[in-house]
Amino acid sequence: MIAKYTNLISAALLSVGTVVSADQWPTTIDVKENAFCEVLKTYEGEIRAAKQTKNQIKIMQVQQKRLNDIKALMPTMFFENWTLKVELVDVGENLDAMLIATMPCEHTVVGEGVSSTDTMMYGQLANVSSGDFVLASGTLLLDKDGNDETPDTFGAAFTSIVKLN
Repeated sequence: MIAKYTNLISAALLSVGTVVSADQWPTTIDVKENAFCEVLKTYEGEIRAAKQTKNQIKIMQVQQKRLNDIKALMPTMFFENWTLKVELVDVGENLDAMLIATMPCEHTVVGEGVSSTDTMMYGQLANVSSGDFVLASGTLLLDKDGNDETPDTFGAAFTSIVKLN
């Protein structure tokens, strides 16, 4: 199954479209981000069916298969120039900022806290609002169980966030 995603990636070029409004996604999404979303979509039904059985072993097996496909697609978990829609920028007690954003496939990415001493990244986060689109780069943070508690949410350590609109 991963072979079709790998072929898609190697055959396509990275291109980012123009954002027309806050309600409309850019016309072109990074091919690896799209392939990642396709892997997630492939397993949605299987995960739902496994959960209905109330059999934790079945659930874990499906999640492991999904995680293996994600790792085959993204061995280092690094992503670059993925388009995300900002849902929230939150600040914790120690003033670390956290970006919560949505992917085009409606999965959520929760960024690790960015220290206020990281003036460049903190400044990038200060310039975005809910509904804005950003280009983000960084590393996905997946637990060994494939996010079994929240399969629609993924952690990320962002290295760059640039506002698109």
